[in-house]
Amino acid sequence: QMSNQYIERKLIYNFFETLNRSQTAYILIKNIGQELPDRLRDGKDIDILVAGRDRRRFEDAMLSSGFLKRIPPMGVVNGYRFGYQLPEYQFWQKTGIAQTFYIDACFRLMCRSLTPQCWVPLDDSINRRAWEEKVWDETLQCWIMDEKTLLVYLLARCVFDKHVVSDAYRQEIEKRKQWLYDETVQRMLRTVFYRFTGRISEMITAGAYDAVFETYLQFSDY
Repeated sequence: QMSNQYIERKLIYNFFETLNRSQTAYILIKNIGQELPDRLRDGKDIDILVAGRDRRRFEDAMLSSGFLKRIPPMGVVNGYRFGYQLPEYQFWQKTGIAQTFYIDACFRLMCRSLTPQCWVPLDDSINRRAWEEKVWDETLQCWIMDEKTLLVYLLARCVFDKHVVSDAYRQEIEKRKQWLYDETVQRMLRTVFYRFTGRISEMITAGAYDAVFETYLQFSDY
């Protein structure tokens, strides 16, 4: 018997089925700790990337399946800025259910800048690759990010957004560590970390996660 502290899996499958049926181009950005489909806590959100050209199609699909747009917690209304013409993300809530089920939809892969309350997009090459290499997940029946792009995304979020590598993120990075020195991954990392790429790669290889953020802040070899 599933506790009702978790979102019903049927709601999660229905959500992806709605997107698939609407032919919206989307990607599930991450599934930290394999939360989906059975361990997504009530009140947590699912993060997806939606193709900008399909924005209207996506919104229509969401509205027709009982979702309502809410004010994004880390959006313009609450004092956040979106740099480099980055569109504000959308925050949706499923209505008519006892649980609190949110969808967080962005139109570019992004992370928070070290400048307070400012979001910035990841490099075009990373965003392009996410679409070119997306993978069909048979279990969830949805599109997910490929392993290499996801590794870069996780590292970017840890350093710029969270300023820490949590246990959950560490486990996800560890699963993909074998790709760290892959040429494509190194190229993508350089668009995020520039000359710190070699250092962060060494630190992740050595498992020195706790020191990554402080070391990045002190790095001066630009």
